Amino acid sequence: SSAVDIVYDASFARGGSISRHRDDEENWGLIFIFSLGQTRYLRLRCDNSGAWTNVALLHNSLVVMYGASFQKRYTHQIDKLHPEEPIGVRLSLNVRYT
Repeated sequence: SSAVDIVYDASFARGGSISRHRDDEENWGLIFIFSLGQTRYLRLRCDNSGAWTNVALLHNSLVVMYGASFQKRYTHQIDKLHPEEPIGVRLSLNVRYT
C-alpha cells in the first residue's frame, strides 16, 4: 500500500486540479480518499456509457473506490475551481491497497 498527501490552496491556479486518469499502475483493489477543507468534486466517468458522476468531497468526508476492475472501467479527475469561486485550503489523503 502507499499514501500520498495532497494539499491545495491559493498558491495553485484556481485551487489546483488533477486531470482525468486511472490509478492503474498497480492492481489496486481499494482506494480511500479522505478529504479535509474546501469542498471539491471527484468526477467519475464510466468507459462503457460515457456517463459522468460528480461526488462531492465535503470537509471530513471519505470516498472509496472499490474492486480490482474499478480502475479499468472508470476514470476520475478533480477540476479547477471556476474563476469566481473563492479558493480555500484542502487536504486530500489517498490510501491505496492491492
